[in-house]
Amino acid sequence: MRISSFAHGILSLLVLTILTACVPATKIPVDTVSYPYKAGARQECLIVFLPGRGAAVTDYDKEGFIDTARQAGIRADMVSTDLHLGYYIDGTAFMRLREDVIQPARSRGYVCIWLVGISLGAYGALAYEVKYPGEITGLVLFAPYLGDKEIIDEISSAGSVKTWKPGSIAESDYQRKLWAWIKEYASKPHDSPVIYLGYGKKDRFAREDGLLAETLDSNRIITGPGIHAWTTWKPLWQSLLNTEVGSGFLGVPKFQNP
Repeated sequence: MRISSFAHGILSLLVLTILTACVPATKIPVDTVSYPYKAGARQECLIVFLPGRGAAVTDYDKEGFIDTARQAGIRADMVSTDLHLGYYIDGTAFMRLREDVIQPARSRGYVCIWLVGISLGAYGALAYEVKYPGEITGLVLFAPYLGDKEIIDEISSAGSVKTWKPGSIAESDYQRKLWAWIKEYASKPHDSPVIYLGYGKKDRFAREDGLLAETLDSNRIITGPGIHAWTTWKPLWQSLLNTEVGSGFLGVPKFQNP
């Protein structure tokens, strides 16, 4: 199987046993599970969930993310995608997300589309915006993987993302492209797209997530105790919904009562 340049950017996530293990086969179109707000009545907003490495397409539902959003008053349709590791390895992750989910959603009339991802899925959500700018309304990123130790060390040594100089960027250097985009985003009004970030203070990606946090509006960052696990992300999701619903978050109009 040919490994794309994007896949090289995530290989540090994987130990050899995972690289050599059986990766689920990719499909066209990618499998999805839909959670409409009301059967037969399309809402204006669609929330698209992207899985972490090894997660199942139904995990967001099993872990309570769907019910929590409903209880918080989120009037949006939701869809969970099975955009697993295999799509990143063969270089089709963004193509499948765009052709099988995002573009059809726009054709059906959705006005706003949010991507919600954990770990690898959060990386994918951010990288999708880099590849296809302007297509997504907002991103909710939980503990995103953001690159190898080498580039994180480089940015940290520079003092911050804002003072870091990316230099010339090779076409295949996707990690540097990602951080160069983050640097540019930090210099603009933070509304295109809106980005929310959540992670546990003991998460293995807390260092690089902290660098990203420095570029975002402070009221769009939520942290808590915990490691890289659902037990951390679930309360962060709950807190984020409790804090931001009514401010336009996830398509809920300002001042709307749930």
